[in-house]
Amino acid sequence: FDGDQDCDGSDAAKFKTDFGRSIFSEPCTNTLTCQGDFDCDVDVDGTDAALFKLDFGRSQFNNPCPSCSTVPWCTYP
Repeated sequence: FDGDQDCDGSDAAKFKTDFGRSIFSEPCTNTLTCQGDFDCDVDVDGTDAALFKLDFGRSQFNNPCPSCSTVPWCTYP
């Protein structure tokens, strides 16, 4: 989330700010994006948390994160 090529507590804090957003409560949009909508389904829910958990703890010393394009991560209709 913060571009420092690891997945740690600072990334978890950013993920938590959008966790719980859904089509019923502040949906993710192109203008009001969500950090953590990994499957681009307009919400940040348990499915996204499970994916986040898979990467948590990665760092330059432990299974480094690959460089990837993240802006924009999702494009909504």
